[in-house]
Amino acid sequence: MVTPVKVKVRVITDNSGVECWLPVLVTEHGVLKPLLDYLLTHRHDRSVSWMTKVTHSTYLLMQYMEANKHCFHDPVQLFQSFTLALYEGTIGDNGLDPSNLYWLPSRNKTTNGVINAISGLTDWLSENHNVNNMNPLREADSFEKRLNYAAWFRRSHNDFLGHIKDRSISDTVNKVRSISGRQLMATSSDAIAFSEPLFGRFFLEGIGGASDRRVIVRNQLIILMMHFTGCRISDSLHLWVQDVHYDHNDEKKGNVRLYHPEDGLAPDGWKSSKGSTNRAAYLREKYALTSRNRITGTQHVGWKNRISDHKDFFIQLHWFPSDVGRLFLKLWNEYLYYLAVVVN
Repeated sequence: MVTPVKVKVRVITDNSGVECWLPVLVTEHGVLKPLLDYLLTHRHDRSVSWMTKVTHSTYLLMQYMEANKHCFHDPVQLFQSFTLALYEGTIGDNGLDPSNLYWLPSRNKTTNGVINAISGLTDWLSENHNVNNMNPLREADSFEKRLNYAAWFRRSHNDFLGHIKDRSISDTVNKVRSISGRQLMATSSDAIAFSEPLFGRFFLEGIGGASDRRVIVRNQLIILMMHFTGCRISDSLHLWVQDVHYDHNDEKKGNVRLYHPEDGLAPDGWKSSKGSTNRAAYLREKYALTSRNRITGTQHVGWKNRISDHKDFFIQLHWFPSDVGRLFLKLWNEYLYYLAVVVN
């Protein structure tokens, strides 16, 4: 077997015009179909970044399997050795690596992510393709049961909506993974935040230091949304022109709504020929485009928020302090001036 190659492919599953781009692995025999089937199963409920992580984790596993052919006959032992290689690397004290992988030791967080990704994939393969699970659940010992119970108790009693959920102990408390990630406890410390006394200088000289005024204004708008409303940089990149309004209580302040890139209400009361009013339908019918959170490559923009403030699927941003909304609106109007196109 030759080590697979990571590529992005266009996938068409039926005779409709719908297609999607997915990260996959290609071997000497073609696309690795079990992985492709797994990603297709979750393409509507998981993000592109998650799919990329699963694909990369599978790539690492297949690299390891290729470099260690005929060394393992039990999938659990194979996976255990694979995770050890991720944690500790594959280079000996003499600087040599007969496997030719030459992996350096990975951070615990990185390796734990690979373990979780592969565990989810092998669970699905075990259930749907009748293959042996590399990291199955096993009966927990007394100490592991106590840890699981403590974790369950903390989640249950600190959950804001815990009073409406089933508080009975799940059977999973008595189960653990055969191979679990290493955990490190960090000492408590203040959350990382940008120094407030330096923000003004950063805003005017750091972000405002570009030579193109259009770039300066765009970057400053993004920074204002991140610093004074708490949104992520990817959230701000999903903003449409129609999503900024005048505040009803103060017309000098900007009222910003972040709509879900797919389910959010399309602007200007738009409705498709079939009656759809969401943004995914708007982009597809009017511009033949796909929502950026569903595409791959340099045009991809992530979206993690699953909760909205309104039935139209948007999140209302609140400025703190509120006067920042005036600065935002002033810069926003300038930005719209640069975006305007005069048609003769």
